[in-house]
Amino acid sequence: MKTIATFVQTSRRFNLLCALFLFLPVVAPAVRGAPPLDPLPGPIYSFDRESPTVQGGYLAASDALTMCFPQPCTEIPGPNLELLSPEDDLDALSAANAGLVSGDMFALLFSVDRATVGVALPDSFLVEMDVPYNVTDQAWRGHAAGDQFMSSELYLYNRPEGEIPRAGRGAGNNTQGRNNFDEGGTSFSAQPPTHSRDNLSGGGLRVPQDNVDATAQLTYDSPSKSLVHVYFSADRASPSLYDTLPGMFTPSGAHIFYNEDPMGGTSTMMYASCFDLGLQQDDDIDGLIVFDTNESRYFDGLDTVLFSLDCESPSLDSIPGTSTAPTADIFIVRYGETPALFATAYEFGLGDPFDNIDALDFFFCADPVDCAVVHGIRAVYGDWDDDGDVDEVDFHELCMALAGPDNGLVAPDHKYFDANEDEDVDLADFASFQQAFTGGL
Repeated sequence: MKTIATFVQTSRRFNLLCALFLFLPVVAPAVRGAPPLDPLPGPIYSFDRESPTVQGGYLAASDALTMCFPQPCTEIPGPNLELLSPEDDLDALSAANAGLVSGDMFALLFSVDRATVGVALPDSFLVEMDVPYNVTDQAWRGHAAGDQFMSSELYLYNRPEGEIPRAGRGAGNNTQGRNNFDEGGTSFSAQPPTHSRDNLSGGGLRVPQDNVDATAQLTYDSPSKSLVHVYFSADRASPSLYDTLPGMFTPSGAHIFYNEDPMGGTSTMMYASCFDLGLQQDDDIDGLIVFDTNESRYFDGLDTVLFSLDCESPSLDSIPGTSTAPTADIFIVRYGETPALFATAYEFGLGDPFDNIDALDFFFCADPVDCAVVHGIRAVYGDWDDDGDVDEVDFHELCMALAGPDNGLVAPDHKYFDANEDEDVDLADFASFQQAFTGGL
């Protein structure tokens, strides 16, 4: 048992540390976003043509990328998909997703473009769980285009019927599952490589952002370790739609193509033309999830496609039920049927006329809140007042919370300073705080 003298000695030691803290060097750069408890697996993805990383010539907008540091790695060069022009843009990606069974529940993952602002504030429950970041928050910080978000709505797959109905109303919101570069958690290695609050140039102008244009959990072949069974679409302005890809006589950004083994030299074929999908030739698919239930590599049988469309797609005016932000709506089409509204922008915390879902994916999930807490980007350690920095105000609260090892007396509003979650606030937590300290912004 601790004596009173020991407690007083410990308290004096902490008081001395608090007094000296601001004169000590910061031993590591501040991290303003903490990693998820269980990060989502890294997808294959692409950047659009206007992305600084693409403009700099490091990679092409037609390349399928994988996460590397400090730059993305090219997993499938565009020419292997028969995207032969440097002006091509790989606009959407999907796996076959044939393995779903009746009762599988999942949430959607999505990325947005640079103009998106969102309409929903971060969910209050998730803020309390230190998972505060969503589209509205990240768009305000200036880097939502390089992020990936999780819907708070669940969906249920019923096979063999092939239906994907909602499994229950969510909160009409989203949370961040993957971020821009070095802000905590897994990242797309997107530019700019700065914290979002620093993503301002002189005069308050936003720094150019990489835009995540396509995402998918693709399948690797076991022997060759290369990606196989790749479904994709290309932006309507891609020259290869008119020159090399199937359907070149009726080119469309709403065609869906398939390549069995891009790195093995197989040819790209048509999975579904825009007409097969009940769309118009001038439409352009932005986000894509293919459910090729029989893996026939053709749109047939019980196949289902989820997709979003860009702002210039004429079908946005003909599909019933679209919202005030139709480019953030998700649509569904089953083989032999016409496209229909699947989910409105409001169900994803979107709804501003400029909001646009640019990429789609999904992950299995039984409870949207649990999945958000486990897989979401977490709040910055040490930011007690949640104002985006770790400064003297937070430092004062830390000093109030310091009680020594094995004390076990952490006030509810000071539990956030217990970095190693050992039920006390001591020297180990003090060291973590020093590493996060930034001072006022």
